[in-house]
Amino acid sequence: MARGLSWLPILTSALLLIASFLTYSVGVALGHVSYLFPYISEAGVQYPESSFFSFLFDVIALLILANIYVHYLLYGAYFNHMLLFDNTGVASLQTTNAVCLALGVIASIGTAIIANFPVNDDVYVHMTGAFLSFTSALIYCLLQSWMSYRLSPQIVSSYTVTARMLLSVLCITAYITGFICGGALGWDATEATDDPLLQYRRIGAGCEWFLVFALSVFFLTYTKDLRSIDVSLRLLFYDRGSKMWAPEITNDVLARLHDLSYLDLVEKVECLAPP
Repeated sequence: MARGLSWLPILTSALLLIASFLTYSVGVALGHVSYLFPYISEAGVQYPESSFFSFLFDVIALLILANIYVHYLLYGAYFNHMLLFDNTGVASLQTTNAVCLALGVIASIGTAIIANFPVNDDVYVHMTGAFLSFTSALIYCLLQSWMSYRLSPQIVSSYTVTARMLLSVLCITAYITGFICGGALGWDATEATDDPLLQYRRIGAGCEWFLVFALSVFFLTYTKDLRSIDVSLRLLFYDRGSKMWAPEITNDVLARLHDLSYLDLVEKVECLAPP
């Protein structure tokens, strides 16, 4: 059973792979795309795979943002704790952590743009979303790897650091290769088998598939980090003096409050409020 929020990166990685392969499988089965390395977004152009593509990648954008925000809070807590003992270099780590949060927001927005602006409707908007998503994600992975190295081995294991650094290097290599082959060389390629540019386009598409897989694995490295984090809901009340307080709410208290009207509830809360 998953502990804490360790299920969050697992769900994100699984859904990212499912969304990619589902749209590809449906597109190939219906004859909408070639079976040999189409771009992921090209596989989600026509109906019905376009519906799966848009819905799933919208959900993925939200999950990516949730992963990045929770990890930002986790590392922020670590850095604040480090200030109590040794503040050497902690300020740079805190700044890097904030930059990672901003990059994560940009990557999530880029993913949402990819999902909602199909490549056949507006290629330039779609490509802008892809550029924002992949570029921000790669820089994010590099910075996360560096912060993990700084927290190793006390907080982050050396194996995790090695995995993140290796994945970051592989992602950068695939990104550059895909940009050169798919963008610079294969942009004008057609699906005609005798087109000499087609091979470059397929290499670029293959690099995109590898990037998605590698980023999914990178998220999986968060599983151990997020085991120690859980989410709970806290009921807060405000008195007339704008003082915030949170009484201990038990099942017995909830049962008694359930039968009260709104005015009775306000009166009871004011009576319970601390002086």
